[in-house]
Amino acid sequence: MSDRKTKLQEWIAPALALCVLAVPTLAQGRTDETFPNAHLLVTTAWVTEHGKDEGVRLVDVRSTRDYETGHVPGAVNIPTTVTFLPKGPRMMLGSAEQIGKLFGGKGIDMDTHVVLYDEGRSTAAARVFWTLEVYGHRKVSVVDGGFARWKAEGRDVTKDVPGVTAKVFVPERPSSALSTLETLMEDVEEDGVVMLDARTRGEYGRGRIPEAVHIEWVDNFTKDDFPVFRSPEELRKLYAGAGVTQNIRVHTY
Repeated sequence: MSDRKTKLQEWIAPALALCVLAVPTLAQGRTDETFPNAHLLVTTAWVTEHGKDEGVRLVDVRSTRDYETGHVPGAVNIPTTVTFLPKGPRMMLGSAEQIGKLFGGKGIDMDTHVVLYDEGRSTAAARVFWTLEVYGHRKVSVVDGGFARWKAEGRDVTKDVPGVTAKVFVPERPSSALSTLETLMEDVEEDGVVMLDARTRGEYGRGRIPEAVHIEWVDNFTKDDFPVFRSPEELRKLYAGAGVTQNIRVHTY
């Protein structure tokens, strides 16, 4: 085994609880820009117009306490934390059985268009987006700007909890969106593969996967009072500067 691979194995084994992921395509979608997959990111205006459409389910991924103080009308509550394994390393992906019961119980099946929102910068919503992608659910969008933008625009807020009829949510076998120690080890010396660290600059400086590049998660967003994702051109430039381009396989954590 090469020195590079040995060092990676020594570093990543005790840190696997970071839940290293294959990069989701979330940042490629926005309804008012020229993203290739614009349907993955929707505006608050879209939610106002389509949030109650048949086959659409709004999901608030904030804490139950935050949800109960007020939420988007029609939204059900699935806190990000309940999608994690209840025991074991922190923030590890929940099991297929767990995710199936969780989403099915909220009236979601594999044909439901799930629209997720969190408080603002979409980190919690992105995590649930990724969870659904791992288990084969492709009809998922995230609300750009989240609940903070929704409130700032003066849109309706309610404390009413919608009634739902449970459905059968059948997760597929975990997809390539899930990166494991084994897939990391297979890719570490391959050309066209990038390890992307999305933590803060301080965390990156204190220790990282060998040769990982760095893009802090906040760099994906505008610096407005109620941030949204930056434009396609800005994001392409940001990622290209770190060597993350099209046709590159990315492991991000």
